[in-house]
Amino acid sequence: CARGLSRLFGGTADERALGRAALEEVLRQEPTRDEGVEALVQHAILRGDPVEAIRLLGIGIDHDAGFVPYRVARGTVRADWANFGAHHGKDPVEEYAGALEDFDAALALEPEQFDALHARGFLGMSWAMHRHLAGEDPTEQFRRAEEDFTRALALRPDAANALGRRASLYVRWGTTRIAREDPQPLWHKALADYARAELLLPNWPETFCRRGALHARWATWLESTGRDPQPELTAALADFDRALVLDPLDYNPWLERGLAQLNRAAWMERTGKPGDEHYAAALADLGKAG
Repeated sequence: CARGLSRLFGGTADERALGRAALEEVLRQEPTRDEGVEALVQHAILRGDPVEAIRLLGIGIDHDAGFVPYRVARGTVRADWANFGAHHGKDPVEEYAGALEDFDAALALEPEQFDALHARGFLGMSWAMHRHLAGEDPTEQFRRAEEDFTRALALRPDAANALGRRASLYVRWGTTRIAREDPQPLWHKALADYARAELLLPNWPETFCRRGALHARWATWLESTGRDPQPELTAALADFDRALVLDPLDYNPWLERGLAQLNRAAWMERTGKPGDEHYAAALADLGKAG
C-alpha cells in the first residue's frame, strides 16, 4: 500500500498508473483499508473525476457502513459535483438528493458530527439558491441550512469558516426576499457572524471582502427604496480597503471596490455633487482587477 501511495502522487504518468493499480489490488484484498480508499479518492478528485471518487467511496461504505467519514466525503463530492453541473446548465437535484442522503445517514450514526452538519448546511444553501433561481420557494432549504450551521457552531463556536458560510446564507436569504419583504433583519444577522469571524481570524481577507460586498448590496437596496446609501457605501469601501491591505494580489476586492466607487460617483451626481474623484478611483481599481 505504501509503495502504491508513493507512486500515485509522484513520478511519471506511468508510475502513477502503476501506483493506482497497486492500490486497487490492495483494496480488492482489503476493501476497508482506509488509506488506500482515501488516496484513490483524492487522486480521482485531482484528476477531475468525481464519478470515480463517488464509486470508490461507495466501495468503502459497502464494507463499513458505519464509518461516518466515508458518508461525509461522498456527500461532499456529490454536492460539489451538483454545484458544478448547475453552473454548467445541468439539473443538480438528483445529486443534491444523493448528497443529502449521505449526510442524513452520517448524522443518524453520529448526530453531533461537525463536518456532516457543516456540509449539509452548505448543501442546503446551494439547494435553496437553485430553487430560488428556478422560481420556487427556497424558504425551507434556507431554514434547514441555518439550523445545520447553528448546530455545527454550537459544537465548535470558533469555526470561522462555518460562521462565514452562515453569514453568506443570511446574505443570500435576505436577497431572495427583497421583492416581498425587508431583507435587513437577515443582513444584520450576517453582519453579526462576520464580526465574530473577524475576531477569530482578524487577518482573513475573505471576511472583509464578503462583508464589503454585503454593505455594497445594502447600499443599492437603500437607494432603490429612496434612502441614503452613503453610510453603507462608506462601510463597504472600508472593508475592501482592509481586504486589499491583507491580500493586494486578489482581484476580487479591487473589482468590488471599483464597483462601489462607481455607485458612489453616480449617487453624488444624482444629488447634485461632483463625482469625478470617485469615477477616477473606480477606473483605477477596475484596471487593477484586470
